[in-house]
Amino acid sequence: MKDFIKSYFTFNRKDRNAFVIILIITVIAAIAPFIYNLFHTEAPFDFTDFKNDIIAFELEQKRLLEADSLENLKDKENFNYFSIDQSVEKAKLTPFTFNPNNLPAEQWRKLGLNDKQINSIKNFETEGGRFAIKKDLKKMYLISETEYNTLEPFIDLPDEKPYSLPAIKKEKPVLITIELNNADSTQLKELKGIGNVLSKRIVKYREKLGGFYKKEQLLEIEGIDTVLYNSIIAQLTLEKRLVRKINVNTAIFSDFRGHPYISNNVALSIINYRNMHGPYKELTDVMNSALVTEELFYKISPYLTVDL
Repeated sequence: MKDFIKSYFTFNRKDRNAFVIILIITVIAAIAPFIYNLFHTEAPFDFTDFKNDIIAFELEQKRLLEADSLENLKDKENFNYFSIDQSVEKAKLTPFTFNPNNLPAEQWRKLGLNDKQINSIKNFETEGGRFAIKKDLKKMYLISETEYNTLEPFIDLPDEKPYSLPAIKKEKPVLITIELNNADSTQLKELKGIGNVLSKRIVKYREKLGGFYKKEQLLEIEGIDTVLYNSIIAQLTLEKRLVRKINVNTAIFSDFRGHPYISNNVALSIINYRNMHGPYKELTDVMNSALVTEELFYKISPYLTVDL
C-alpha cells in the first residue's frame, strides 16, 4: 500500500524537467506586461485642438444669439403698438345708415365690427348705457378714431344734445298732522298704514288710558310695530293737557277699573292706604301703598293727581 501511494507522488527525471519548463513559462507570462510597459511608453493624445474648436463654436453661437436678441429688441422698441393701419380699418368697414341703440349684433357685423367690439357695446347697453349723440359711440374704447370717422356720417343720431328746459321740481305733498288725543277714527285713517281696524283700536286704547302722554304708547297697541310707528310719528302731535287724571284722594274703585296700567289689586292698595293714613299730600306718597313699586309709579303717575 505504501509503495502504491509513493508511486503517485514521486517524480522521475522526465517529470521534473517538464515541471520546471512549465514553471518558467508561467513566470515569464506573468511578468511580461510589466516588462513591456517598462520599456515601451506611448505619448498621450493631445485634445487641445479639439477643445479649442468646441470653445470657438460656443462663442460663435453665443454671438449669433446676442445679435438676434438685440435685433428683436430694436424691432420691439421701434414698433408702435398703438398705430393702426388705417387703410385696413377702412377696408373692413361697410357703413350704412344706422342707430347704434339696440342695434342687433348681426347689423354690427355687417358694418364691419368684430365680436369683441360688439360684445363691448352690448355690455354697455346691458348696464343701462345709451347713445344720445354721435360722439357717444366714440367713447367706446374699442372703436378706433379711424373707425369712428368712417362711421360718423352714417350714425342716425344728433351731433349735439338738444336743448331742454330744466326739469320743474315737483313740490312734495304736504303731510297732514293729527293730534293724537283728540282725533277720531276717521281722522286716524288718513295716516298711511292705519286702516279701519287700527284706527278703532287706537281710539279704544286711548279711552282706557285716559289719553296718551307720549307717542311711544302706540306701540302697546296690537298691530302697530316699529316700522309702522316710525312711518307715522312725524304726522302726529300730542296735547298732554288732554290726558284725563284720577284724583287719588277722592277716587273710588270704579274710577280705576279698566285702566291698562292699574290692576284691581293696585287700585285697592291705593284706596286702602288713603283710608288708613288720610289723604295723600304728595303724589309720590302713592308709593307708600303696598303694591305700588317705584317702576309702576312712574308709569301711572301721568294719570294721577292729589288735588284736595
